[in-house]
Amino acid sequence: MYSKNILCFLILSLLILVKVNGDVINISNSKCNDLYMYLESQGKIENINSCEVNNEGDVIELGLIDIINLDINIIDTIPKSVETLKIGGDYFHYWSFTQEMVDILSELTNLKSFYLFSSEISEEVDFSKFKNLEVLDLYYNIIESFPKSISNLEKLKTLRLNENSNITSLPDEIGNLKNLEELEFSYSDISSLPESIGNLVNLKRLKGDRNNIINLPTNIDNLSKLETLNFEYNQINKLPTSIGKLENLKVLNLNHNELISLPDEIGNIKNLEELVFSSNHITSLPESLGNLINLRILKGEENEIVNMPANIGNLSKLEKLNLWHNSIAEIPKSIGDLNITELNLYNNNIKSLPDEIGNIKNLKIINLCFNHITNIPSSIGNLENLQELVINVNDLIEIPKSIGNLKNLTYLEISTNKLTSIPDEVGNLKNLEKLYFDSNEIASLPESLASLVNLKELYGKGNKIVNVPTNIGNLSKLEKLELYNNKIIELPKSIGDLNINGIHFENNNIEKIPDEIGNMRNLMHINLHHNSITDIPSSLGNLENLYTLDLSYNNITKIPSSLGNLVNLDSLYLNNNLIDDYLPESLNNIPYLRDIHLEYNINIKGKTLTNQDLIICNYYPPIEGYTYSLCESVNAICIDDFESLQQCEE
Repeated sequence: MYSKNILCFLILSLLILVKVNGDVINISNSKCNDLYMYLESQGKIENINSCEVNNEGDVIELGLIDIINLDINIIDTIPKSVETLKIGGDYFHYWSFTQEMVDILSELTNLKSFYLFSSEISEEVDFSKFKNLEVLDLYYNIIESFPKSISNLEKLKTLRLNENSNITSLPDEIGNLKNLEELEFSYSDISSLPESIGNLVNLKRLKGDRNNIINLPTNIDNLSKLETLNFEYNQINKLPTSIGKLENLKVLNLNHNELISLPDEIGNIKNLEELVFSSNHITSLPESLGNLINLRILKGEENEIVNMPANIGNLSKLEKLNLWHNSIAEIPKSIGDLNITELNLYNNNIKSLPDEIGNIKNLKIINLCFNHITNIPSSIGNLENLQELVINVNDLIEIPKSIGNLKNLTYLEISTNKLTSIPDEVGNLKNLEKLYFDSNEIASLPESLASLVNLKELYGKGNKIVNVPTNIGNLSKLEKLELYNNKIIELPKSIGDLNINGIHFENNNIEKIPDEIGNMRNLMHINLHHNSITDIPSSLGNLENLYTLDLSYNNITKIPSSLGNLVNLDSLYLNNNLIDDYLPESLNNIPYLRDIHLEYNINIKGKTLTNQDLIICNYYPPIEGYTYSLCESVNAICIDDFESLQQCEE
């Protein structure tokens, strides 16, 4: 008896939660359960997407998908208690939403929200039968033209017509929807808007992005309750001055249009919090922008702006300022009065930074790359919350010592400038994780760099650096180190204490590889080509994870047999050296070696390799004036590309 009760309980538990299309649907209520059982009996269980009930157990939300496979009788089984109904096909198959369906669904007198997806809707379909409808969402459908019957839905508050490419216009009758609060028609093909939109006096959200609209209605100021206006990705070339009367507007998005200016009246929208006009053709910003005292986000990148309003400091609530990729030449002093956390002015014509920039105590990100800045004011050190400072590709000749005060800085990029040194004070940046100073004229690195205990990436290629900090091994968290294309003479012994997976010191003047490099057990890549190295330390054989070893274009004379211990080595480059020695037979023990390059040496002796995975074998030719004693092994699978070696006598 006890076992039987447990079995019944398990069966009941399975009935309560049923997984359909990856979603768990609660059908513990008998009415949802009845729907599930009915669809299962019809072989249509995959067509139910959601079913929710209220506290009384009545079905209030129902989702049916792949409606193309459902018959009209199934639609007739929808409970009368449903308030939200979602029915649709898929992205590849459309289904016909017919008048017969409307007649059946209109009997759902509690229906308030209706979502139609991937259907074919005729203009003759009479939506006015949905007397109590408040939300109508017609997403991704084929609609011949806007069904005018929608204009009779007096209680409608939300109308969404997104991604209906056949809709090319909105009828004048849309102005009859006096209670409408939200209107969306994104991703359609509408080129103009009727003046009757000005009759939607209760509208709070108007979204018509990604259409072909050229003008906004001049009576848009009638929409006194409007809070969000989004017409990005259109062809609007001018804003009506009446837009300044939208006193309740909080978000204005005009991204990607054809605007050449913003009207002075825009400064009257005192409650505006977000203003976006990126990717237009605007050349000048009106001083009236300084009146937008509630503005939090200002984004106008990718325009042709030459000025920033002198009174921009009045925007005391501003948090983000993005005006990159313009032609701005000067940053006004009033910027110091802002409360922003992010300043993006990269790719402009800025030559200097005002001292007042140090007053923006909340700044976390500064991006000023691709300008013509020559100096950073010492006041930068006052930005105690700064986390990212990016000023690469400028004309900087000096970094102020005060940079050492930026205790929260994690990212510093000063590459491609005219710097000759890095101040010792950089070593105070204990939280710095990434430091980039490529392509400058820096000759020496301060020993203090070894104090950057949280540094993960250090890039300084393309300078004139002669030294590497002797205690660089202290950088226990370092993951990437690239100092190629410099004039480095020596690698410090402490480099063996690093946990990096790659050494990139090619194109330097290094004469010796320290034995301690053999301690770097995580090392996978060694790139030291084009240096002055004469010997390969036998300790390299300890690098069991090494994948690539490139010591080409050096002065190496011998190959240590210990390299045969590199069990994961894939590629070995020793070409263009001075090797006058036997090719160690131990190299045949490397199981996965695919490429070996030994061409252009003095006189390599012995036999070529017989490794099973070798694909590319370049042994020949020797340096001009010399002749190899190397012979082609009888068991060689990979034959020298020049095919100039004699076969060995066995």
